[in-house]
Amino acid sequence: MKKFVLLVLFVFGAIAHVLAQPEPVKTPEPKKTLAPVLFVTGGYVPKTEYQALKASVALNNIVLNRFGAYVSFEKGTDSGYFSNIYGITGAITQEIYVWGGVDVFTRHGLFTHNDNEGKGIRKEFGISAIPVKPLVVKAGWSFGAGLTLEAGIRILL
Repeated sequence: MKKFVLLVLFVFGAIAHVLAQPEPVKTPEPKKTLAPVLFVTGGYVPKTEYQALKASVALNNIVLNRFGAYVSFEKGTDSGYFSNIYGITGAITQEIYVWGGVDVFTRHGLFTHNDNEGKGIRKEFGISAIPVKPLVVKAGWSFGAGLTLEAGIRILL
C-alpha cells in the first residue's frame, strides 16, 4: 500500500510539474513601417493641346511614415507649354500611393494664372503603384490636361 501511495504521489507530482510550466513567451511581430522612398519617374501628357513630356520626383513616407511631397515638370513637345506642379503624396499600402498637386508659379499657376488662354489653373491627382520592385507606374488625371502616364523607379532611402 505504501508503494501505491508513493506511486500515486509521484504521478500527481509529475503531472503538476508539467502543467505548472509557464507558457512560452510569444514575441510580438514587429510592426511594419513604411520606409522613406524616392520615386523618379518620366512620362507623357497625351492631350492634343498639351502634348507634353513629364518628369517627377517624389519623396514619400517622410511625415508620420505615411505622407510626402512631390514636384512635377511638364514641357510641351511642339508648344511653349510649361508647368511646374507641387503636391503631396500619401501611402495607402507599401505598394499603393495617392498624390495630388497644383501648379503654383508658371502662367498656369495658382498665383500667376493668366485666363486669356482659356485654360484653368493646372491641377492634378492620381495613383502610383509598384507592380514589381523597383518599378513605379503612375496614372494621373487633370480636368484640363486629361490623362497623364508615368513610369520610373523606386529608390529606398
